Order: sequence, then structure tokens, then C-alpha cells
Amino acid sequence: MEQVLIWPKEYPLLVKGLVEQNGAFILDALEAWPSCGTSEDDQGVVSTVLPPLYYLQWMKPLEPFEACYYQHIAEFDEAAQRYLMQLSQHFEAAEMAQESQVLTLLGPFSGYSDIAAQATVDTSISLFKLLYDKRYFNVIAFCLEQGATLSADDVMLLWQELEFREKLTKHIPQQVRNVDTLETAVCEAISQGEDFYTLLELINENDVKEKLEEALLAHLSLENAKQSMAIRFIEQGAKGSAVNSLGEKAIHLAAQKGFMDVVEQLQGESIEQADSKGNKPIHHAVIGNALPVVKRLIQLGADAKSKNQDGLSVYGLSVSLRRTAIIKSLESDFNLKELTPEEEFQKIRIAHVLSMMTSLMLPGVLFFFFDDGFAYKSEVTLGFTALAVTFLILGIKLKRDESYPIKGHPWSLGLLGVLSWLSVIGLIGLSVIAVLALLR
Repeated sequence: MEQVLIWPKEYPLLVKGLVEQNGAFILDALEAWPSCGTSEDDQGVVSTVLPPLYYLQWMKPLEPFEACYYQHIAEFDEAAQRYLMQLSQHFEAAEMAQESQVLTLLGPFSGYSDIAAQATVDTSISLFKLLYDKRYFNVIAFCLEQGATLSADDVMLLWQELEFREKLTKHIPQQVRNVDTLETAVCEAISQGEDFYTLLELINENDVKEKLEEALLAHLSLENAKQSMAIRFIEQGAKGSAVNSLGEKAIHLAAQKGFMDVVEQLQGESIEQADSKGNKPIHHAVIGNALPVVKRLIQLGADAKSKNQDGLSVYGLSVSLRRTAIIKSLESDFNLKELTPEEEFQKIRIAHVLSMMTSLMLPGVLFFFFDDGFAYKSEVTLGFTALAVTFLILGIKLKRDESYPIKGHPWSLGLLGVLSWLSVIGLIGLSVIAVLALLR
């Protein structure tokens, strides 16, 4: 699709009136100026007529080879074109920069036409985008002083020019057409790591902290998030209080990405904050395979034994995700080894087998103790007692081990534990009788 810019035949008269400060010429040109807008012919050529303010930025039609959004076509004759050319040569002879030429014409032009109204006409190219591309920042300042308003895109574009920010801030937010749209764009830019903090404060000083919180969380959600950028949010006042739809805070996402400095600055009360799945920051560090963050969180007091909704502690999650380095560190540095379900079952079984064997010692001794034909009653009693005490001590030690699973058991197994104690007590009693018999 070909874009064509029509230069109305009234333009040379307008320029002549501005140069000679002839109000009649200016008014005649403005009154006869064609309606602004676009039209498309059968060949798909889109023709555009802009407000007079736009044409003054170019001063004269561009040649076909000059880079521009439009192909410039003049409706006026060769005599008018020669006049514009001679005017341009006159300005150049006076060593006037192109921007100064434009400002020279805009002075009288502003007395006859509403610059603010012309700047807001809906066109396919923004006036301020055109001025930015031409680096006409003095013209931009002039238009703003005349009350011209800015779109959100205009502000975002102009804010990139550091040396122009001071002048621009005087017109924000009062000369922004859609502040809400601009605020959304600024927050998005901040989350992408761009420097728009001051602009955010200009737009909405009351909600800037809330927006910073949202921007910090949004930035950490990005795949290419940067720790340095997150730190800047925190330096601006973000506390990491915003929560996403999964119940995650900034500290969860920072831990998962291995952002140690961010985690340390946000840890506070959030160190034990769980998301909607019960995962705490230390769980997220395991998910992200961030060993240094896992170790630091434990040092800061994070509960490594707390479990998520799947019943997985930090160690269990590490085993599930095969985080070998984290598993080794938890075992060697923090003595946090845990058992697999199979190992837990095996340990519980051994403990109750010991209790069962302890319980059976007393009936066994009684069998021999009351057998009149058995000559080694005392020896067997003492030997079985020693075994029973040994089994009981081993069982107690096993159950008191930190890795022993704390689970509910059937009442029958609980009764077995009681019987083991009764068995040992009974055996000790029989052993006393046996020792006294040997001493006689």
C-alpha cells in the first residue's frame, strides 16, 4: 500500500503570509485549507492531508528519494515551488538551522491557529513522533507551551531523551490525553527493565509504591529477568508484598531464579511465606536448582523440614527432582537426610520386629524356667534377659533417631511396645531370682 502526502495548494500562501507577517494571507490559506484525513483510490494508494502545523516541520516537499513515511506530492505550481526553494536558500544563507527556521514560522502561526488542536488531530503519524525523529526538541517544547497534549506513546518516546526530561516533566500528567494508558505502559516498561521510575511518580504519586510492587513481581516473572533490575525496584521502595495468581511473592520467584541478593533483601517475614501449593521460598530454590540460595535460606532460619501440599520437605523435593548437589549439601552441611517411603517402611518394620523379639523373650524363658528337667535355667534366663535388654535399647535408639518417620500406627503395634517393656521387666525379675540361686 502506497502512502502519499498531499501538499495543498494553499501552503505557499500560508508560508508567504508567515514570512511577511501578512495576516490576510495567513487567514485566507487557513480558511481554504482542505479537510484533513485520508482516502484510498482503486489502485490502493492512500492519500493523506495533514493539518498545516505538520507541513511547517518539513518546510517544503521532500524529494522522492528522501526517507519518509509518505511520498510527498505537491498540488501547487512550479512558481510556488521556486518560492519555497528561494525561501529555503535565504534561511541557509542566514546560517539558520532547520529547527530555527521552523520556530521562526511557528511564532506568527500560533497567533492565527490553535497549535494544540492541530497537534491532536488523529493522523497516521504522530506530530511528536515526527518532531522526535527530526530531533526538533525546541519545537516540541514550543508546542507543549502552546497547550498541545501528548498520547501515551508520545510520552514514552520523548522520555527516552534524557536531556529533554526536565522540560517534559512540567507538562505531565496535565497534558497527557490518557493517563491510565500511560500508567499501564510505564509499568510494563519498568517490568521489562527500563528506567521509568520518575515518570511513574509523575503520573500517580499516590499509587507508585503499589505499582512498584506489581512491577517487581512482573519483572521476576520474566524468563530473562535480571537481578540488578530487581534490586533497583527494591531500592525504589518495593518490599515484595505483591502476590500473583499462584500465591507467589517476589521472594519465591527470586529464590527460584537464584537471585541471592534479592532473597536476602526480601527475606524478613516472607521467608516462611507459602504459595498456593504450600511451597515456601526454600522449596522454590530447590525447584530452580539454586543451591547457594537453599543454603543461605537455611542459615537465615528457613524451616527445611516444612512440607508442601504434596507432603514433600526440602529434602524430599530435592530427591523427587533429582537435585544431587542440593541433596549432598543437605546431608553433609545440615544433617537433613530423610528416608524414602521404602526406607521408612523398612525402619518401622525393624523397630517393631525388635519389639516383638523382646516380647517373646519372656515366654521363652518361662518355658525353660519352669521345666524341672532343664539344668541351665539361670544361664538361659540371664542370656535371654541380656538379649531382651539389647533389643529394647536398639528399638528405642531407632525410634529416637531424627530420621525415624513420625506416623500413626495400629493399636496392636502400640500394644506390642508395651509388651516388650513388660517382657524386659519380667526378665529382670527372673534374672534377679536366678542370680540369687547361683549365689547360694
